[in-house]
Amino acid sequence: MAYRRISKSNAAQVAQQRSVQTYADRFMKLTSVKYVAIYVEPKDAFHVGSNEDIPDSQWGEVAQ
Repeated sequence: MAYRRISKSNAAQVAQQRSVQTYADRFMKLTSVKYVAIYVEPKDAFHVGSNEDIPDSQWGEVAQ
């Protein structure tokens, strides 16, 4: 099986995605808010089609 090397930008993106998943999971368990509602809020706030499209420079705002 061949493994694809992850570039620094891809590694950062994977880390960000994992962070969002972790925060969403914790938030859902604490509040019973559905995942879809949790994931829609950042997309709406940053006017992007996908959470992956949020600029790295604004990532700190997502984590708050």
